[in-house]
Amino acid sequence: MVLVKLDILPSLRNLFRSKPVVIDNTPVLVKEMKSIAQLMTMSSFDEVVVDSAKSFSTEVPEWTGSNAVRNQSQLVVIAKGQIIAGVDLQEIDQNRIFIKDDSVSLVLPKSKVLDAIVNPSHYEIFIEEKGWDPAEVNSIKVRARDQMIERAMQHGLLTKADIKAKMIMENFLRSAGFKRIKVL
Repeated sequence: MVLVKLDILPSLRNLFRSKPVVIDNTPVLVKEMKSIAQLMTMSSFDEVVVDSAKSFSTEVPEWTGSNAVRNQSQLVVIAKGQIIAGVDLQEIDQNRIFIKDDSVSLVLPKSKVLDAIVNPSHYEIFIEEKGWDPAEVNSIKVRARDQMIERAMQHGLLTKADIKAKMIMENFLRSAGFKRIKVL
């Protein structure tokens, strides 16, 4: 009893009770902070298949009469990702804005691809034959990402992003109290 009272031994009553979880504070390392002024207006989800093949030589013993045998090796990567397009609002300067009374005119910069996101878990290697080093595999993954961007552009992602950005800015300026709005 004395050991229980001194809190050296737990009491039978508290022995099976759950205790609160305590998480230690851990330091956070911030490597970079930057200001972001982006209006993300359109997003495209895509899946691409990139097929690559390469030839390599295999040394053969001299008694066969041949110096090397040519082999083919194939790598097929399936990538799923998201392309985000919109307007970089940091490109808007005083020359692009005109305000007089309840009128406003704004020239928006053209939309561009703001981000292309393909998480490592969204790459699937469908076929991988021998002879591919990590740098070659990484270059094929980059090709897959580039193909996604190209396909999004072919489907008019930037044109749609421009239209959406104009509509969003018109609504924003209207809610800010302007009566006559022109967004170009």
